[in-house]
Amino acid sequence: MLSLLVSLLLAGQMLDSLNMRTTGCWPYSRLVKSGVSGLPPYCPVSDSILYVASGRGMYVLDVSNPAAVAKLDSFAKLGSIRNWFSVSGDYCLTGQHKSGVSLYDIHDRRHPVLVSTYVPTWRALSGQLVGRYGFIVGDELRILDYADPYNPVVLGSCPMPEMTDWVFISGDYAYLAANYEGFIIIDIHDLKNPFEVFRYQIPPPPSVAAREVQVKDTFAYVSWENAGLRIWNVKDPTAPFEVGVYPGQISRVTVVDTFAYVVRTRNNQYDSLYIVNVADPAQPRVLGKYRGTSAAVLGNRCFLLNPRSISRMRDDTLFIVDDSVPQNPTLLGPFSQFDAI
Repeated sequence: MLSLLVSLLLAGQMLDSLNMRTTGCWPYSRLVKSGVSGLPPYCPVSDSILYVASGRGMYVLDVSNPAAVAKLDSFAKLGSIRNWFSVSGDYCLTGQHKSGVSLYDIHDRRHPVLVSTYVPTWRALSGQLVGRYGFIVGDELRILDYADPYNPVVLGSCPMPEMTDWVFISGDYAYLAANYEGFIIIDIHDLKNPFEVFRYQIPPPPSVAAREVQVKDTFAYVSWENAGLRIWNVKDPTAPFEVGVYPGQISRVTVVDTFAYVVRTRNNQYDSLYIVNVADPAQPRVLGKYRGTSAAVLGNRCFLLNPRSISRMRDDTLFIVDDSVPQNPTLLGPFSQFDAI
C-alpha cells in the first residue's frame, strides 16, 4: 500500500490566481504517467458514487460528503493509460487499452463485479454503452451485443481511421472524433451495417486532430486541438454545418446544460479547465476557469483528476469543485489523505 502525506500549503500551490481555497483532495497511485493524453478516467454512477481509473487500479469512491471522501472498493485492471467509463442501467463498460473492454455488473454501485472482457485486435480508445449495446472505437467502429453479458457478440463494424479517439452515440448516429481525419458521423440505424454519412477535417496547414465530441440537443461540440472548440448544428446528421468557435488549443470537452467544460492546453501541456457558456452556440463565452485536466460533472459538482505534472504532487489528485457560481468555482471539503493500490 502506498500513502501520501501532502500539506495544505503544497495543495494550494496548484491553484491559479482565482481566489479559491483548497480544502479537499484524494491522492491516487503513482503508476499513472504524467502528461499522458487520454479520456476522462472517471464517471459518476449515482448522486454519491464515483468510479475512477488511475494507473492499473480502479477505484470506487463515496463522494456524498466531500469533507470525508471514502474509498469503498479498489482492484487492479488489465490495462492502463487509456481509461474510460460508460454506464447504462446496471452495467458499466470500461476501456483497458490493449487489453480491450470490460463489462462490470454495478447493481451494487459500491462493489462492481467483472462480468466479461472483449479484446479486439486493436486498442480500444473509447466506447459507449447504450442499453445492451457497446460501441467501441480504435481502428474501426465495432458494435457489441451484450444480450448475454457474459458472452458479447460483434453485431457490425465500420472501418475508421487509425487511432480514432472518441465516440458519442445520439439517436441513430455515432459521432466520432477521428484524430487527424477530423469529425465523422456514422449512421447506425442498422446495427449490423453501420455506414459513414459525413466527414470533415480542417484543411492543413496546420494539421489538427479532433480529440473529443459530445452531442446535446441538435449541436455537436468537438474539441479540435489548436483549431479550438468547434460547435456544429447536427439537426440533420447527414448535412451538419458549423455555427460557432471557441478559440484556443482545446483537448477535452464535457457539455452539461448550457455550459461546456473545456480543457485548454499550452505548449502541448494541460493548462486549465474553462467553463464556457454555450446557451448561444454562435457566441460561446468564458465564465470562469480553474486548474484541471478534465471534468466529470454531476449537478453543481465537478470532479477533476489532476496528474502530478499539474498538481505538482507525486501522485494524481482528485478535486471536488462546487461550480454553482461558474465565475467563482470553489473547492469543497477538508483536505484528506487516502491509501492507494
